[in-house]
Amino acid sequence: MPVLEEFISIKASSAEVKRFLTDPVLINQWLSPVMMIEPIEGELMTTGSSYLLRLKTLALVQATPYRVDKVEDGNIVQSFTGPWTGHNTWRWFPRDDVTIVLNRIDYEINNPAVRVFFNGLGIPFFALDMKVQLSQLRRLIENRPQSSPTPRAQIATES
Repeated sequence: MPVLEEFISIKASSAEVKRFLTDPVLINQWLSPVMMIEPIEGELMTTGSSYLLRLKTLALVQATPYRVDKVEDGNIVQSFTGPWTGHNTWRWFPRDDVTIVLNRIDYEINNPAVRVFFNGLGIPFFALDMKVQLSQLRRLIENRPQSSPTPRAQIATES
């Protein structure tokens, strides 16, 4: 089974990374601009939920149904079927002062014509798209507004 895999380090806690990988509002902020998620069943990004992943720019391409198989600390596993079948896995773990985030897609394309197209044009596109999404995720998390100190904390630091 072919694999696409990318990883990145993010200056944030594992809990913060999980929040950005599972909160639908936050997902839409780092998700590739060419992709759109349409919830089908359940609360998005919870175990057992399902959604369609659609390419906005290629309206003729069939949306791919995804099902969230597992959500736990450090690991999200989703399965997909459609033009291609397989698993999309997100893993993250702390290392020193950063969290390493890995996105891995194990897939199989049964249609020979689609496989030729994907191997020629799709792989470079999806590999670049994975890098862009991970970079956007890092930028969003690392540049999030820090909570401002409470007035009491400000008074204490000014004394």
